[in-house]
Amino acid sequence: MYNLVTLVDVLSSKLAPSKQGYLHDIHMAASKVMSLSNEDRAQTMDETSMHLVFKPSTRTKRIQGKDDLGVFVAQDIQDILRWMNYKIEFISYGIGVPVVRSEILDRAGGKRRYLKFIKQDQEVKILKYLVAIQSPSNHTISGVQFWSVEGDDMILMPVAGGWLTSLKNRSKYLWSVALQLIEAVAFMHEHNVVHMDLKPQNVVIPPEGERLSIIDFSVSIHVRSADATYRGIVGTEEYVAAEVHEGQYKPMLADLWSCGRTLKEFCVGCNPSMNHATLLQISRQLMHQNPEAHPKISAVLE
Repeated sequence: MYNLVTLVDVLSSKLAPSKQGYLHDIHMAASKVMSLSNEDRAQTMDETSMHLVFKPSTRTKRIQGKDDLGVFVAQDIQDILRWMNYKIEFISYGIGVPVVRSEILDRAGGKRRYLKFIKQDQEVKILKYLVAIQSPSNHTISGVQFWSVEGDDMILMPVAGGWLTSLKNRSKYLWSVALQLIEAVAFMHEHNVVHMDLKPQNVVIPPEGERLSIIDFSVSIHVRSADATYRGIVGTEEYVAAEVHEGQYKPMLADLWSCGRTLKEFCVGCNPSMNHATLLQISRQLMHQNPEAHPKISAVLE
């Protein structure tokens, strides 16, 4: 919407005649709200939540109790989108990740998309790198679109399912889902990408199984090799390996611990079986207190 002026003709040709007039309305409303340029925006880090805070223009109407979501904070924009049968849900993206996300639901077509405003170039670079690799082992969320907004970026992505632990009948899909999770991590590591925040919330899957997707690369890094070392606490507390808190560590090995923790949580509540026992054993190996004792992800995949 920020770049709407240059896209009006293209968008107009794709809309039904009855809705083409809304483009002008959106442009007029958007022109009254704050810009994402460095001159108009002040940004700070909240020391408690580490969320990115945008200070709204006096020309916008702030939604009480919600994150400031740029153009979506304008009442005019909200009204127009509702007229077009769109629903906006404001969601805080999570502690420690300085991003803002809006969910847009197309009621007519039943299509849902996440629109994510980000300040971290690294996430865009990693996502573009991974989604460009054609491989059946690539579980990076597909159908992602990118565009720049005055030096920042927006990512539009499909809703690929719910959290891993929300999967119905886990026992039925236990082995296939575990295989996909290990395959996904093996693929990322093969291409020297370390997720750094593996957890059930960042592993999504349709309610009835099917294909698993990895999301949220906001703290992911590109390393030179499996032996590369790193400093700095990154990730979600209960899914972070102990060595991350101790100083220098190998990100790939820390990722394996997080993968094991995620796998263990997925196994909770599943019916006892040989597969269940095998996967719990694998998760224990991946979560070994000695990082160097973690099995190679390729060996786990086999």
